Amino acid sequence: MNKTESMLMNIAAITKVELCVIEEGKAENVLTGEKLSMDNGTIRSRIATILSGKSYPVIIIDDNNVFFACLKEKDTRFLLGPVCVRPLSGSELRKHYRLHHINPHIGHDPKVMAFTDFLNLISLISCTIGGKSYNHSELLALNNLPESLLLPNRHEQILFDLSADEDTSYHHTYMDEQSLLSCIREGRTDDALMHTMTLDTQIGRMSKKEYSHWTKLCAVSITLCTRAAIEGGLTPAQAYRISDFYMQKMDACQSIPSLISCRNQAITDLTDRVASKQNNIRTSSYVEKCRDYVSKNYMNKIKIGTIADSLGINESYLSRIFSRETGNRFQDYVNIVRTDRAANLLTYSEEPLAHIAEYVGFPSQSYFGKIFLRFKGMTPRQYREKHKPLEFTSITQS
Repeated sequence: MNKTESMLMNIAAITKVELCVIEEGKAENVLTGEKLSMDNGTIRSRIATILSGKSYPVIIIDDNNVFFACLKEKDTRFLLGPVCVRPLSGSELRKHYRLHHINPHIGHDPKVMAFTDFLNLISLISCTIGGKSYNHSELLALNNLPESLLLPNRHEQILFDLSADEDTSYHHTYMDEQSLLSCIREGRTDDALMHTMTLDTQIGRMSKKEYSHWTKLCAVSITLCTRAAIEGGLTPAQAYRISDFYMQKMDACQSIPSLISCRNQAITDLTDRVASKQNNIRTSSYVEKCRDYVSKNYMNKIKIGTIADSLGINESYLSRIFSRETGNRFQDYVNIVRTDRAANLLTYSEEPLAHIAEYVGFPSQSYFGKIFLRFKGMTPRQYREKHKPLEFTSITQS
């Protein structure tokens, strides 16, 4: 998988908007990995025909006020959608399925999002696949659509406000920002980049000019991540040297893709250094592989014997060297990782304790509480009450 494909997969996974890639007579849903039919009766084939010869993003609005977008890069076409500004009623959904020849038993309801967010997503994908971004007015003008679409009628606005009010939107943006900073403090580079891409689609406009907006957004991202890296263990001098380097590098950027790439390099550099700092105790390759396995599989049942078998060594031997070089028994280390992940969820989410316990791999809520108390010195509920951000508390209580 190349870098562009990886970024598209992350965008689809984060936004939950269907993204289909059409090339050489084949189509695939990036969100689900599903291979799609190219029958002439399908919406994908019809939109692929509509896009023939057009290199700019094409926006289609069907009779149900459901939106699609189609983009083209060389011989590959990208279909984005369906999206609508409010949930469809039962009759509207049936009409939607009939109109697009979709099996209602396997079809997905259109994603609900503001039209302006849909335009932002089109621009982000265009920038990812071809290096070209568009502002809202440009996308509307290219498709001969009225500017009034940026101001939904009163009926649609009320319905949209009911399904996704402004306070909730800002709340989720704040939560994603906190998740990003947690990833940097913990040295989790891949997760940090994924949360960064989430924020790219959620942050409000910082400037009416597209290039200026991305310049400011990237600068703010680097600044926030620098502070998180210091909290993760880097010295201020080291962190600010890295920040200054990438800020100066951004000054030489001539395009939005180069700005985003520079920003992502800065986040990768900072997070990798935090991870290196936190793992500066020399351990054997076997222990490193144990830690890597736990990091990727802590949500599932883990047995050191499984790891030992994959390494071709004795279980008892692996257990001894792990304890000697880390200072923790293997199962204790697994529980430390799980409680650390649970602590973040307790701080930055409203999920019930039972859901958090299950998510991080504990067999029951009671066992989760027992282990959490052992390693954190307080119960999960006490930890949540003590560490809940003030902004989060005020939102949930309002």
